[in-house]
Amino acid sequence: MAFEVLNGLDQGDPYSGICYLIYNSDLTKITVLKAGEQILLFVDDAVIIVCSKDFNETHEKLCDIMQQSRGVFDWAKTHNCKFSVKKFQLLDASKKFIPNPLNPRRRIPQPQQTLTLGEQCIPSKETA
Repeated sequence: MAFEVLNGLDQGDPYSGICYLIYNSDLTKITVLKAGEQILLFVDDAVIIVCSKDFNETHEKLCDIMQQSRGVFDWAKTHNCKFSVKKFQLLDASKKFIPNPLNPRRRIPQPQQTLTLGEQCIPSKETA
């Protein structure tokens, strides 16, 4: 049955969303929820959330999730999938604040850092 696509991309079969959930479902098994790690999926988009004591430890966990044996990059190889690491985004969030030297009553957030994944540097942004 033919139908007109009024916006977005013509993705074809209306069941493709369900198929993506099945295709991507093994990604959620890579992280360890008790260790403060989780992967969230929405069709062909994925988000990795990691909670740690500081940004350095968080970035180490992210690199491990991506590069470890049976990690995200291994999953991609076995599922004929290519990630464009250049499109990856990093958002560092913290409840910790540093005292503001100009105004001791106010505090400023910790400085954002850069995550190095292989040869790609991913700068932390305020929004993603």
